[in-house]
Amino acid sequence: MRVDEATRYHNRPCLQQSDNPFGAVDFVSDEKGALRLRGWVIDPNTGWPAYAHVYVDGAAVASTLAKLARPDVARRYPAYGPHHGFDITVPMSSGLHVVCVAAINHGPGNNQFLGCAFAYLSPEPFGALDLVQAKPGSTRITGWAADPDKGTGPISVHTYIDGRLHSATRADRYRPDIERAYPHLGPYHGFDATLPSSGGDHEVCVYAFNEGSGHNQRLGCRKVGQPFGNVDVVRDEGGAIRVSGWTIDPDTVDPIKVHVYIDGHATRSLDANRSRSDVERVYPEYGPAHGFNDLIPAVRGEHVVCVFAISHGRGTAEYLGWKKVVVA
Repeated sequence: MRVDEATRYHNRPCLQQSDNPFGAVDFVSDEKGALRLRGWVIDPNTGWPAYAHVYVDGAAVASTLAKLARPDVARRYPAYGPHHGFDITVPMSSGLHVVCVAAINHGPGNNQFLGCAFAYLSPEPFGALDLVQAKPGSTRITGWAADPDKGTGPISVHTYIDGRLHSATRADRYRPDIERAYPHLGPYHGFDATLPSSGGDHEVCVYAFNEGSGHNQRLGCRKVGQPFGNVDVVRDEGGAIRVSGWTIDPDTVDPIKVHVYIDGHATRSLDANRSRSDVERVYPEYGPAHGFNDLIPAVRGEHVVCVFAISHGRGTAEYLGWKKVVVA
């Protein structure tokens, strides 16, 4: 959002006594389909909170009671107390608008404008790509997307795999966390789709599809398909090195191999087929048989142990980690 500061002004009390309300607009921000305004209002005729009215392009669009605590205002005007703040979010179409806030008078005096500003609200859709997860024969994507031009209505997200359009998904799932962040847009902007895909390494990109003015927006890109896992243990066991951990290739439920290098030399090839119920609890679709655990003879002294997962089918290596160990 762009604000033209040259058009802003604050109505502040002069040294002489005035019955008119006064205050300030402290903060203006684009909230994606809405404009958020914060500030404060005091009416000298009463210690009670006063109303602030919001005008957009000359039309009254909202009213709010300035009753929020503002200790900074109370320090400056202690006679009136702290409860004179306002914080209001006003739904608004994208584009350029003139926004004004007026303090509404109570008793003697007149209403007073606190300030006006040019505000430009972006028309672009927005959101987030929360998860891209490879599975055997498929890829799962989750996230959310919304378009200020659609308000509470859902939009589509388009998924590209390796640069080619793969599918369109409606972002209409319930996401209360999005409503909490953007209450004017409502909760129905989530997506969760499992898309058919071949095995191997892929780049998955997801775009929020624009409706109305604006342009499609990329929510994110992720690479998937590489084996993953962890090296849990590398330790000395009296003339040998214990190496254990787990690994999964997302392209298959079958176990894969791991290669162990000691001091830069290929030393052992292991099948990661041992039962790991803890891994299965986290990745139930792959089952438990993805652990490795072996004892490798080694000479005395310090060694560097590196472990690589060998990708199913392609035979490429994915680095799982390294550790130092001293063999006594």
